[in-house]
Amino acid sequence: MNSRLVPNFDAVIALEQSDVDHLRGLTMAERAELIEAACAGTVELEVSRARMGLPPSTPAPWPESTWTYLAEWTRRATQPR
Repeated sequence: MNSRLVPNFDAVIALEQSDVDHLRGLTMAERAELIEAACAGTVELEVSRARMGLPPSTPAPWPESTWTYLAEWTRRATQPR
């Protein structure tokens, strides 16, 4: 299979720099929202894997201390107020 597609690394680097510049412009609250969304997404994926009988992701997405933190955060977030 012949392909004329050639990666344009300069364009990729420019996009990555654009992403970094965008992240630097976010407020702390906006950054927190992104982190929470990433955590929630990862938890959903891991729970789905477990429900389907699949092993945990390898390597683990985060160290055990992060899972402990997420479990505590979830416990507090789901407690009746």
